[in-house]
Amino acid sequence: MDKLDWVERGADDNLKFRLQVTEMLAKECAGMLLLLMTAIGGALAYVVQVLDRTGAVTPLLLGVGGMMLWWMGVGVLLMWKCVLTRTIPVPGIMPVPALDPALDAYSLEQLRSFQLQHVQASIESVMRRNACTATWLDRCRLAFLASPLWVGVVSAGAWLAL
Repeated sequence: MDKLDWVERGADDNLKFRLQVTEMLAKECAGMLLLLMTAIGGALAYVVQVLDRTGAVTPLLLGVGGMMLWWMGVGVLLMWKCVLTRTIPVPGIMPVPALDPALDAYSLEQLRSFQLQHVQASIESVMRRNACTATWLDRCRLAFLASPLWVGVVSAGAWLAL
């Protein structure tokens, strides 16, 4: 195995690993979105049940409503920053452009070197994408965990106003 073979193998492994991380992050985001949707549904059910049973607007009801709106905002943010479909670099080469007769002027080693530059750009692109997704996923998780504060703040404000 020569140096170019070794570098190509390492580059391919690196890109495959980064794409596996992308897939894992997508699953984590889907799980977080499911958790948010479940929480929103539970809060909405509570609000509807209380309003249907008593018709009274209480500080707790407003707190739960405020938390539900907070969760909806977190869900929209999660969708916008993490879940919506974005392009992903494809490992390997496109066969038709690789058969372009203009490339016959280059040696196989030069073509392999060009491909390595493409793989490097793909790795960097996936790294940036994963870092952005992971950062926003963590922010959404923290925002979800902070949601009980919203119940307290909105309920206290409603209690003082009522």
